Amino acid sequence: MAAKIHFDDTEDLIDICMDNVFKEQEEGIAMASEVLLSISKDEVERARLMSEYKYELDMQSMFVDGKRQGRAEGEKKIIELLKSGKSPEEIIKEYGL
Repeated sequence: MAAKIHFDDTEDLIDICMDNVFKEQEEGIAMASEVLLSISKDEVERARLMSEYKYELDMQSMFVDGKRQGRAEGEKKIIELLKSGKSPEEIIKEYGL
């Protein structure tokens, strides 16, 4: 003979089922939140590393540009000195080239 379900038992069963559904949803939401936080942290770290890398490249570029500019100015100065009548030996001696 089948057991009869009383109205109170049915309400309890519905409550239990709903609790389980909500728990599963909460766990899913919690897992999704963790994934989003992890992605966010990864993105922040990636942005930090890219910024650091860009800074290093900018510094290298500025160094190379400065070196080129200094060389060009030095070459102009040497040409001016040669035009003014100084010998290469005098220029080397005077400027330590």
